[in-house]
Amino acid sequence: MGKRATKAHYIIKKDQHGFPVNTPKYKTHFWGISADQRAAPAPTHPNARKSARTGLEQSCNRPFTSPHLKESKLLYGYPRGPYTWHKHFPIARKGLRQSPINIVPRKAEYDDALTGIPLWVFYREEDDVMLENNGHSLECQITQLGYLTGGPLGNKLFRLAQFHLHWGADDTRGSEHTIDWKQFAAELHLVHWNTKYGSFAEAVHKSDGLAVLGVMIKSGVENPVFSVVSDNLGGLIQPHSEDTIPFSLDPTDLLPGDIRAYWTYEGSLTTPPLFESVQWIVFKEPVEFSPSQLDALRRLIDSDGNQMQDNFRPPQPLKGRQVRASFQ
Repeated sequence: MGKRATKAHYIIKKDQHGFPVNTPKYKTHFWGISADQRAAPAPTHPNARKSARTGLEQSCNRPFTSPHLKESKLLYGYPRGPYTWHKHFPIARKGLRQSPINIVPRKAEYDDALTGIPLWVFYREEDDVMLENNGHSLECQITQLGYLTGGPLGNKLFRLAQFHLHWGADDTRGSEHTIDWKQFAAELHLVHWNTKYGSFAEAVHKSDGLAVLGVMIKSGVENPVFSVVSDNLGGLIQPHSEDTIPFSLDPTDLLPGDIRAYWTYEGSLTTPPLFESVQWIVFKEPVEFSPSQLDALRRLIDSDGNQMQDNFRPPQPLKGRQVRASFQ
């Protein structure tokens, strides 16, 4: 088992199955999760990790699997980048629920139904951290059972598949979502799939197939949990490289302290094929990474042989969608 990375400012008490018990700060509810699901072990098949990674790559995490996108040159590089995606993916312009968006807090509609079933997150600790430089982002594959439910998802149960990040060349830009047109230095995405479907690949193109948590990241103090990642990127500088870090990491510890305050809307993947299949949940409270942690991301090399920077899509038109807020 890998060495434990801990977040200093809170401890989540867990039951005999590793699920959190009610605490003053984090009250948890097992909406729609059976005792068997809570006790279920992580996959033990020798090819389980490889299969999980392959399934994700084939479905959405490698946008250049399209014959039109042989490499990432069409992804973010000027003068190509997101402004040209519509040539091969018409949904980029014609779609009705594209992401990311600019969130205008004063125009967001408070919805008390979002607090009727509180947003509930449970992730199990990863014994080892499986990282990949996929040529356009840094991605961590999840092998343990982890779930998201409640809030805008109601009683639907979504399973955590991976998390990845978007960042800028400096601290003035990097996030995909903007808040009143303010961009943060980076944005963390935790990607989940609806368990009513048989797999991530089956869910990824369904209108209710995915749920993504968006966490804004600003430059500040060092994040001790993300240090497990940022301190171990030496073997991931080159594109399409993979490494397994012998430290444990609980993705819960990457979330902001208050997950009750968020905005939510119906959107899409932010990279090709841009499927309109995502229920976005963007937290109000940002987290902090130190300048050195952000610089560690910026030193990665993308598929074009350049420093991996500014790997974000600009905000897309709302086209009549209503952003809802869980807070007033």
